[in-house]
Amino acid sequence: MTFFATLVGYMNSVVTWIVGQVEDITAIAMAGDLPPLTGRAGDLLRVKDDETGLEFLTSGLTGRAVLESESDAEAQGVMGLGELATRDFATEGEAQIGANNIAAITPLTLRQAFNAAGSAPVCAPRSWLLFNGITNEILASVNISSIADNAEADYTANFITPMPDVNYGAFVDAGEDSIAGSPASLAGSIRSTSNFRFNVVSGLGSTIERARVSVAIFR
Repeated sequence: MTFFATLVGYMNSVVTWIVGQVEDITAIAMAGDLPPLTGRAGDLLRVKDDETGLEFLTSGLTGRAVLESESDAEAQGVMGLGELATRDFATEGEAQIGANNIAAITPLTLRQAFNAAGSAPVCAPRSWLLFNGITNEILASVNISSIADNAEADYTANFITPMPDVNYGAFVDAGEDSIAGSPASLAGSIRSTSNFRFNVVSGLGSTIERARVSVAIFR
């Protein structure tokens, strides 16, 4: 089971438990069996283990996911989730640094980690590549198995995991390290789910090979 599938199952169990607690608490409250409220602002209210009434739960777990127990050990046993059941949530700064491998992350902090302001969807490249267009050496990449040199400045980038369809956006940039010259860019392309073939041309329209060619695929 993947992390996200496990997390979804865990959150579903939280919702189910909360609904049950609300129903039980409502029934008991309607019967007039509430504990004293003085001095208990902000404390959690739950049904007793023996189901004979209500009690306050002072968990001290601010910012943490809590199920039916204030005990970390008991909460960690729920659905076999281990420390996930009582894991701290990452702050915006922690999400941006990306060094904390323990704290959980929310959809909001995920957006903040990308410095993505506004409400537009956050999109990540499905594949990207940096290679030497002269030697065809791959310098860095994600989801690229190889780069083929079909002819002068004519390349095919092969995906490790195929794209869902051919309706993806492709962006190509080519240049040299510390060498002035006319800009080079994508001239033509052929798309398939398994690879992306493209040509690089100079600003004058002629094919040209450059030492650093970047490719990014978005879908």
